[in-house]
Amino acid sequence: MQKKNKGDAMRKICITLTMLIGMSLFGEGSYLTIKAKIAQVLIVSSWDRRNQDTLPDVPWPWADTKVVAKLSFQDSGESQMVMRDANGESLAFGPGIVSQPRAAAGPLVIAGHRDTHFSHLKDVKPGEVIDIERWDGKIQRFKVTDSQVINSETDSFHVSQDNTTLTLITCWPFDAIVPGGPHRFIVTADLIG
Repeated sequence: MQKKNKGDAMRKICITLTMLIGMSLFGEGSYLTIKAKIAQVLIVSSWDRRNQDTLPDVPWPWADTKVVAKLSFQDSGESQMVMRDANGESLAFGPGIVSQPRAAAGPLVIAGHRDTHFSHLKDVKPGEVIDIERWDGKIQRFKVTDSQVINSETDSFHVSQDNTTLTLITCWPFDAIVPGGPHRFIVTADLIG
């Protein structure tokens, strides 16, 4: 009888520990989701407070990036705030600029994560119109001309050096289980007008 009581007690302890671990994992996942939603609200708010003389303020006091543009896809209605760089911290909050033309010269290249901010790139088709609203209020309109998949380890990809192209880059395949493979999905668009 005493062995049965010990077995029941152990079972209850295991069930309690399993429940506590499950609740903590659920809480951690909820925390990250809530944190990401709040970050997006703060990013949009910093964009809305900008003026045409200076870049928007940082979205929160300890942020290490700023919003520099708004990327809008006409067909899907998707829009993303574009961060000023494409490092790991910035890409957690939105697509980032890899290269930006200085004095309206040079290509505009933007990278984003395939499973969050750039997940909709899989549906972009030639002919779709993409608007870039810069922080100073100027809007550039681009028309998608091509999309392709390359292997970043074996293939070369040429980015036009003029200021009439927009290149969007994300990892591929979109539904990959393991992140960080060598393949990249590239969308190219030409300036309209």
